[in-house]
Amino acid sequence: MSRLFTIGYERASLAAFTDTLTHARVSVLVDVRLSPHSRRREFALKHLGAGMAERGIRYLSRPDLGTPPPAQAAAKAGDMATFERLYREHLDTAVARDDLAELAGLVEGEVACVMCYERDPKRCHRRLIAETLRRRDGILSQDLLPPR
Repeated sequence: MSRLFTIGYERASLAAFTDTLTHARVSVLVDVRLSPHSRRREFALKHLGAGMAERGIRYLSRPDLGTPPPAQAAAKAGDMATFERLYREHLDTAVARDDLAELAGLVEGEVACVMCYERDPKRCHRRLIAETLRRRDGILSQDLLPPR
């Protein structure tokens, strides 16, 4: 059975983040942030992609799997039920379904990991991505927690 890892970089150094990926033998990192930019330069799209390449990890950005602004606002307000409802609705859009199908295909041939900012997977949309892939494709997931 296929497996997908998930990881968040909140409060992790780039070294701890990449060491965690390497230890799990991740071969492709899929960035599911709506906007793959960061105040932490090393986690911004251009720099993160280069850093992953140095470790032999392929980097893909899939912003269409990112959290839409209304769902972000609900999460920020602490309304997790609304956040989850809105994000699940988003996952049912054509563009998100296409990206989910691509991700399911990646998991078949590679060790894939979905990444976002949030450290706690229970508070992040990547958990909902993993749950959808489990239901839809039978893909198991495991959360990675890099040391702080």
